[in-house]
Amino acid sequence: AREDRERAASMLGSKVAVLQQAVSAVAARLPPDGWTHPSAMGQFLLDKAALISLFNSVFAADAQGHIVARVEGGALSKVLPSVADRDYFLSAMSSDRPVISAPILGKILKAPIIIVAVPVVDRDGRHIGVVGGSLALQSTALFDELRARTQDGNARDMVIDRAGRILAHEDPARLMQRAEEEPGLRGVIHDWLASDSPVNATAFAQVREDHVVSVAGIPLTDWLHVRVAAVEQAMAPVADARAAAIPAALFAGLVAGLAAG
Repeated sequence: AREDRERAASMLGSKVAVLQQAVSAVAARLPPDGWTHPSAMGQFLLDKAALISLFNSVFAADAQGHIVARVEGGALSKVLPSVADRDYFLSAMSSDRPVISAPILGKILKAPIIIVAVPVVDRDGRHIGVVGGSLALQSTALFDELRARTQDGNARDMVIDRAGRILAHEDPARLMQRAEEEPGLRGVIHDWLASDSPVNATAFAQVREDHVVSVAGIPLTDWLHVRVAAVEQAMAPVADARAAAIPAALFAGLVAGLAAG
C-alpha cells in the first residue's frame, strides 16, 4: 500500500509539474506592450492553445492585481475581476517560483478551484505581474485517474490539502469537506493535523478503525494522496491465498505420509 501511494503521488506530482511548466513558459514570453495594450495581451493568450487546453481559464494580471486579459472556453472574456486580495497573487508577487493556491471559491465560476500562478519580472528583476491558470476541482483532469481507480469499489482514493479539506473524491458533494469525516480516516487525519500536517513524499500505511489507510505527499504541492479500504477488502488476496494454500498443504502432507509409509 505504501509503495502504491508513493507511485500514485509521484504521478500526480508530475502532472502538477507539467501545469507549472506550461504557465512558466507563457509567462516568460509575454509581449512587452501587453500590460498597456489589453488586446495584444488577449491575442497572445488566445494563441496559446496548449495552455488553454490545460486550464478552465487563463489570465494575466498586472502588479496591482487588475486582470489585463482573460481567456475562458477558448475565447476572450469581458469579466475581469481583481485578484489583488487573493493570497496566491500576493505570494507570486513576492516570489520567483510558481505558486499553487489553496482551494478557493472562484469569483466567476462560483465553484471550488485552484490557481497555478507564475510571477512575471522585468529585466531589472522587478515583479510586474502574474500569469495564472484556474482549474475547477470537480472537472479538472488533474485527478481523473484517481476517480477511475475508485470505480473498482474496493477502495476510496482522495486528495486532501494541509487543512484536511478534500480536493478530489469520487463523490463531488464531498469536495471541500473535512476528510476526517470519512469512514476510517478520523483517527489518521486527527493525528496528522495535530502534528502540524507534514507533507512527506515517503508514504505510510496503517490499520485504523477496521480500515487500511495509506498516505503519501504529492510533490510540488501541500497535498496528500490518501487511499482507504476496508480491512476485509484489502486483505482479500491474502485470504484467498491462504484458502488455496491450506488444501494444497494437506494434500502434499498426505502424499508425503503415504510415500514415507
